[in-house]
Amino acid sequence: MNVHQRLHIQSLTYTFTNEIKKTDFENWLMKLPETIHRIKGFVRFEEEKGKVNLFQYTYGVPSYYPQDIAFKNHFVDIGENLDSREVYSQLKDLENKY
Repeated sequence: MNVHQRLHIQSLTYTFTNEIKKTDFENWLMKLPETIHRIKGFVRFEEEKGKVNLFQYTYGVPSYYPQDIAFKNHFVDIGENLDSREVYSQLKDLENKY
C-alpha cells in the first residue's frame, strides 16, 4: 500500500474557460474543508482584465503572484477524500456566475 492509499490523498485538475470574480473566488476558498491541503494554478480575475495570476493555497493561506506570460488557466486541488464532482460543480459555478 502506498502513501496515497493510506492517506486517501487525491488530486483533481480543472481548467477555467472564463475569468472569475475575485471576491467570489475568495469566498469559495474560505469555505473549503481542512482536507484541502494545496491548490496551485493560474487564474484570471474579472477585475484584472487580461492579467494572469499564479495562485497558491497551502493549508488555508492563499497567495497570488502576477505573471507576465499568459499561461492557461489550469488549476489543481490536492487533498484527502475529495468529492471531485462537488469541487468541479463549485468551480464551474464560479465561472458561470456572470
